[in-house]
Amino acid sequence: MDTSCGVWDDGDAKAPDLPNELWVQIFNNLSHGDLLETRVVCKHWYQLVCTSQLKRKSKLVITKRNLKDIFNLMEYKDLKYERLEIYGKWENFSSEEREFLIKIFKNLESDITQLKLYSASFLPLLNNSLPNMTELDLSCMQPWDNLSIDFKTFLNVKSILMPRSHSRLSQLMWGLIELPEIRLERLSLNINPYRFCLNTASPLFFPSPREGLIMLAAYASSLRWLKFSLSGPLAEGQRYMKNVFKKFTQLEVLDITDVCNLYTRTMLQNLSERNPLKVIVLKIYSDDYDLLELIQRKWSNTLVRVDLTCHMIGNVATPLNFTSSKIRRLFLFANSMDPEYILNSIAPTINKTLTVLTLRSLSSVRQLDGNLIQRIPYLIALDLGTPCLRITDKEMDCIFRHLIHLQFLALEPCEGENYDFLRSAANISNLKRLQTLRSCFCPIKVLQILNLNFKFMELKRLCRKYCERCGGLYVPPDVYNTYFPALEELSSFMFEVPDKDVEEMRKSLPRIRRYGDEEIMVEIF
Repeated sequence: MDTSCGVWDDGDAKAPDLPNELWVQIFNNLSHGDLLETRVVCKHWYQLVCTSQLKRKSKLVITKRNLKDIFNLMEYKDLKYERLEIYGKWENFSSEEREFLIKIFKNLESDITQLKLYSASFLPLLNNSLPNMTELDLSCMQPWDNLSIDFKTFLNVKSILMPRSHSRLSQLMWGLIELPEIRLERLSLNINPYRFCLNTASPLFFPSPREGLIMLAAYASSLRWLKFSLSGPLAEGQRYMKNVFKKFTQLEVLDITDVCNLYTRTMLQNLSERNPLKVIVLKIYSDDYDLLELIQRKWSNTLVRVDLTCHMIGNVATPLNFTSSKIRRLFLFANSMDPEYILNSIAPTINKTLTVLTLRSLSSVRQLDGNLIQRIPYLIALDLGTPCLRITDKEMDCIFRHLIHLQFLALEPCEGENYDFLRSAANISNLKRLQTLRSCFCPIKVLQILNLNFKFMELKRLCRKYCERCGGLYVPPDVYNTYFPALEELSSFMFEVPDKDVEEMRKSLPRIRRYGDEEIMVEIF
């Protein structure tokens, strides 16, 4: 959250003379962090960034640490946010914190349209104070949280992300079903038919899959966006599933990645072609490829994108061509697949559609065929984070030379021993749009060795991995600033910035927000 209120009044600052509408369109493409910096350029830009259209990109995040600061800021500044997130468990809070929260809710009540909670302890404090809320996110609630919501106070809600597992989920579902005034358009629902027992508590009874299907049936006529997860068997599942999915008529986005393949088939076979499906997210196995043909046949007129998780075992022909022009995201488990089969599965010719590729279960780096890299030139995200798979200098060079549109890159540590054969790693400077990098430090070290004047101007998240070549090399904050001036999040296998350098890091990296190792991250305020 931005708690600053000062604006630079620099009479010498000049910007192109463009209509306000065009500036707003330009600013709308910026991230929240970039908007915060844009607003301090001049008063004119500050006023534009504060327009309601751009305000939707801003989110007020309340934590135990910043609660008092936010309350004090509200005393002299009129805060207006449409998105509110109350972060953390907050198992208990003091009377002072309670008073702060109530007053903050009261101040924001007419503005908030989106609310995300991590704990049910805040619900009694809302006191019917969010009349315009349309989106409620409960997905991060703990299973044992004493969660109780009177949905009569949120009759305008259109989107609900339910807790992934919760002992009160059944109660929540029936509370919604009994209110026909609520017309949900967006729903995330996870059904786990098993019972869990905590060490110090009685067994937790989770809702049955049948209850989940009853809820889906209740909103089938209005839902446009559905993420549904079903882990485990369902008694008389096929019959219930068929009847429910025949009721849908408005679905545009369907995510059933976490549904077992038996029910995935039933859902897709019984979902009517009348649904204007634009996006389908699903998981298939080696013997499920006819489902792709089914999808293409039923929704060819509306389908825009398929996000596919694919489990392969051995050298099996993969007829992804049924939807090859639609697959934008591919998560491929390439168990024991030879390079030519991986190549033919993903890009038998140049694939201009695929933008996100994740490869897992690679047993050898030789499975990374150089031809594959060259045939997916428009990739914006590549994740090769298979544990124990060491990347070679050859593969790094190929990636840096050909995938120049990458915004996200995750590589396992390299297996090189010296820098003599890594000169071509300087080609990483081709990745000017990179925003997230997870790799060892070798490519950056080469930039240092060659004294190249290059900066990753858009890189915000850096995760440094350990490799034999760089080892535990200490990297001072000013080096990070040299190559990553926009860095907001820094993590490492063993975070190397001493406590005394934290202040230096703040000065060198003015936008840094989080740092630490790969397990524990520390917030910087």
